[in-house]
This record gives sequence, C-alpha cells and structure tokens, in this order.
Amino acid sequence: MTGRPDPAGAAQELVRLVSEHERWRESCLNLVAAENVMSPQAQALLASDLASRYGDYVGRDLAARKYFGTTVMVEIEVLVDELLRMLFDVQFVEARPLSGHVAGVGAVLALTEPGDLVLELDSPGGGHRIAEKLNATHHARLEVLPLPFDPEMYSIDVGRTVELARARRPRMIILGSSLFLFPHPLVELAAALAGQPETLIAYDASHVLGLVAGHRFQDPLREGAALVWASTHKIFPGPPGGLVLTGSQAIMDRVSPAIYPGLVTNHNPGRMPALGVAAAEMLAFGEAYADAIIANAQRLGAEIDARDVPVVGRERGYTSSHTLLLPVAEFGSAREVGERLESAGIISTATRLPPMLGEAGIRLGLQEVTRRGATPEDMPLIADAISDVLTGRQTSETVRGRTRVLAAKLGGIGFCFDSAAAPATS
Repeated sequence: MTGRPDPAGAAQELVRLVSEHERWRESCLNLVAAENVMSPQAQALLASDLASRYGDYVGRDLAARKYFGTTVMVEIEVLVDELLRMLFDVQFVEARPLSGHVAGVGAVLALTEPGDLVLELDSPGGGHRIAEKLNATHHARLEVLPLPFDPEMYSIDVGRTVELARARRPRMIILGSSLFLFPHPLVELAAALAGQPETLIAYDASHVLGLVAGHRFQDPLREGAALVWASTHKIFPGPPGGLVLTGSQAIMDRVSPAIYPGLVTNHNPGRMPALGVAAAEMLAFGEAYADAIIANAQRLGAEIDARDVPVVGRERGYTSSHTLLLPVAEFGSAREVGERLESAGIISTATRLPPMLGEAGIRLGLQEVTRRGATPEDMPLIADAISDVLTGRQTSETVRGRTRVLAAKLGGIGFCFDSAAAPATS
C-alpha cells in the first residue's frame, strides 16, 4: 500500500499479510533456536477476553488485585502458578515479567547494588549480557567482567572462573547462553564457591527452559543456582513472557517488587492461560519432547558434518541441547549465509562465534520441527539441503523446492493434548 491508507482497506490488508506470513512460514523449515510453536489449545487462549484486561497485584498475593472484576482471573493465575511450581519443583515462581530479559533485569536490579561486580558470558560465548546492557542506562553502574570461556569445550572454563571469583568476589555470576550446546559446570562451580555466600549464582535458562522442564540438559536449582530466570517462548512452547524461579523466600521478596511495580504494571493476563497449558503439556509430554529434540539435533549435527560443513562440538557429540552451531566463514559472512538459507526456505540465525572458530556462525535449533513431527530419519534430507546451499552445490532456488516438500511432510503439532499424534507418556 502507498500513500494515505484507507482504514478499512488497511485492516483487510493486515489480515491478508498475516495469512501470507503464516503460509510462507508453514512452507519453510524453521530452525531458529529462539522460537517455537504453541499448541492449538494454547494459541486459541491468547484470543480470550483476558487479552484486554488488567490484573495488577501487589507482592506475592495473587488475590491482592488493584482492579475489580478479576475473580476468575485470580483462579486462572493461581492454577498457572501451581502448574509452574509443580513443573519446576520450586517453591516460588514470578510470572509477571513480559520477557526473559525483563525477568533477568528485575533480578539483577533487585539483588545488586551500584558498584557491585557481576560476571557473565560475553557475546562470543553466547551471553545475553544483561548486566552490561543495564550499564547502558547509566543507572545500574555495575562493574561487569566476562566469564572465562573455553571455545574448544564450548562451555565456561570452570577452573579460571573459580580463580577469578575467589580473587574478585563478585556479587553475582550469571550463567546461561544463547549458544547453549552443553551444560555449564554448575555443580563444580557451586561446590568451589560454597564458602563464598556473598556470591549469588544465577542461571539464565531462556534457551533451554523446555529441556529443563523435561528433566534433561541440567537442573540448575538442584545443581547450585540460587535463582533461575527465563523466557517462556523459545524451546519452552508457551506465549512470549518471562519467569523467575527460586527456592529462596529472601530472594523472591526482593525480586517481586523489582518486577512489579518497578518494571511491569500490567503483566498481560491474556497470556497466562496459554502459559498454563504449555506448562501442563510439559508435565505430560516434556520428557519425550526433550528426548526427541536432542536426538534430532545430534543426528543433524552428524549428518551436516559428514557433508563437508563444519559443526562445533564434534568431539562432544555436537550438542546436548536443541542447538547446533556451524562455523561458516569459508562460505561467506554469517549474514550472507543466513540470507542464502532463507531463500532456500531454511530459517536460521546468524551469530558470532569465538575468533578461533572464525567468528561467522549460523545457529540452528530443532525444537520447532521436532514438535511438528520431524524425526532422526528426516535429518539427512535437511542436512543435504543445508550443505547444498552452503557449499554452492545447488542454488537456493533449486533447494527451495525440496524444503517445500520437507515442510509439507511435517504435520500438526505434537506433544500436546489436542493432537492425536501426541506421544504417550512413559
């Protein structure tokens, strides 16, 4: 549309564009590691009357609502809270953050003072860099240092981290990564710093929350983290939002006021029923879903590696999560490679890897295609498509025809209650 849009025509055009977007995405292989699909049941609940309502409450009392007309809303959120606490086996859940970033910001603001030292992963290690980003506001005034990272193991260097933490005694160590191939050495780190109670270990589970919910990858709260924050819409198949989890009353008593009213007033109650359904789905199907994701990721890593495209982590089985990392400097810049893949109907993420890996990287995630029914037997065909694009053996336009066929083979959404194909729990 050009010029001043006609209001009615603009509304119709938006409906058309959304339909076009959905048709196009359904014809692609979505391998973005930070996205997922909700079940039809969860998706439908986002369109309820709750989407336009307010539900502010103070402190930890879910019934202490600022607005009237929220009686049933309270019942909904109490049930969602119960489901989340059951799923993560945790005493306290703060579900009001509107994203994982907001959850992390609230936790850092609540648990640090200006001038405190925070250790976190920097960009090449996949760190979200919450503390560093807070310093851009000129209000947090934190000292931030990068966690020592071992690019060969693609994990935190626990020995150097312990040495740094003992020497500098940080207020907070933030674990977690957007390039999360393997569990962090949390048990070893927590044991080494057990005599240093002033140092809190926090764990950003945004990119692995679905695996944690499925009792795979690692169990951060049992392994030594004082608190966990995460987004609810990456590998965890819920609506956009965030969570803070902890077993500590003292920690939650500080975090909740930082979230409300510090960062969030209306927490968008319309997403809560969908979040609850996603939690219920993970209680019922989470272990099978996590196992299927990891099996697909490991198989795809091996198949890509066998086709003359390097994959990070070969010596460790490529990945223990949903994520694969491809060093692509020999094929072009990360942006160029990602654009060629997109033209072929393969949606990925350009990322920055450590210098020893050539910096230019492509990140892949298997959680969405797994939920749509992909199995390890499909991975050779996906690997063929990716390697043909990267090596130039075939044009993106030629490969596009094959990815349409692959995407069409994927059926409805599994691992949910409203799918006849949902695997049975063991």
